[in-house]
Amino acid sequence: MRDATERLVRDGYLTLPGLIDPVRTRALAEAVSRLVEVEKDDPAAELLPGQNIYLRFLLDKDATFHPLLTLEPTLSTARSLLGPQVWLDLDARMTFAGAAGYAVPWHIHMPVVPRPLPPFFCCPHQIHCLVYLDPIGADEGPLCLIPGSHHSTDLTIPPGDHSARPGQVELLFQPGDAVLLHGNLWHRVGAATAAAGPRRLLLLGYVPSWIRPDTAIAGCGRPVPSLTS
Repeated sequence: MRDATERLVRDGYLTLPGLIDPVRTRALAEAVSRLVEVEKDDPAAELLPGQNIYLRFLLDKDATFHPLLTLEPTLSTARSLLGPQVWLDLDARMTFAGAAGYAVPWHIHMPVVPRPLPPFFCCPHQIHCLVYLDPIGADEGPLCLIPGSHHSTDLTIPPGDHSARPGQVELLFQPGDAVLLHGNLWHRVGAATAAAGPRRLLLLGYVPSWIRPDTAIAGCGRPVPSLTS
């Protein structure tokens, strides 16, 4: 795993094919769908009708998600890079089947690096894990990444930009596959077609314990067991 961790540090991402077995993957997908049915009509839902919905605070809503608190090798990888004490944030996103043209522009998860850079600024580091619960092919739109872009503090991509970028890689997934990302790796999702199936996705955020949840990524942070407990 050491070589894989070194690739994650260098490139900002690491693919983990078959991270979750088919039985647990189906259970997680069904849990996400149940929550979608419960929340989609809530006026406060993070919903784009006919396109997608975000689900927050998953650990408070369904015990099916609780084993993800100790998911390996993602937890040990996060600890080896961020330190032994981390907390976990868990959200989900579902893009509905047939959402033709829906895409996510280039973005990073922690756009908090100021310019000019303060002399003693501490660059933020988090490890985010995207777990795919449905097949992701050309119709659903690939995940596009710019390897190494997490090292750059001066790369700027305008909001809403969907254009191809030099050196980008495109990734497709099977249910149970995952990818680890540095929180500031630039990435986007290609456009779906009318033939696209649903895109159910879990987003696990591994955050250093000294970062307060209210200053980190949105959602419900939960501590994971420490190495000394």
